[in-house]
Amino acid sequence: MVDKQISNYVRQNLRSGYSVESVKQALASKGYDASIVDKVASEMNRGARSMQQPLPVSGGGVLDKIKGNKLVVEIVVLVIVLIIAAYVFLFGV
Repeated sequence: MVDKQISNYVRQNLRSGYSVESVKQALASKGYDASIVDKVASEMNRGARSMQQPLPVSGGGVLDKIKGNKLVVEIVVLVIVLIIAAYVFLFGV
């Protein structure tokens, strides 16, 4: 059993984007067994495989939310163009 505090440290750093090697080096420099990182990473991979949905990415604004839905963007642009065309047609601007 891996110490829970060390396990949480490893998980947090791996999720933050640090490489397995850099986390190993950090633990080794503090006197911990670097193989702990492999054990925790393995546990994380097993847990990730059992999940059906990927972990949500933090942050992201409106553009990130609609980025994957190209059809919605195309429809919104089409509606805006039609509104402008109707305005020009009706008011002759």
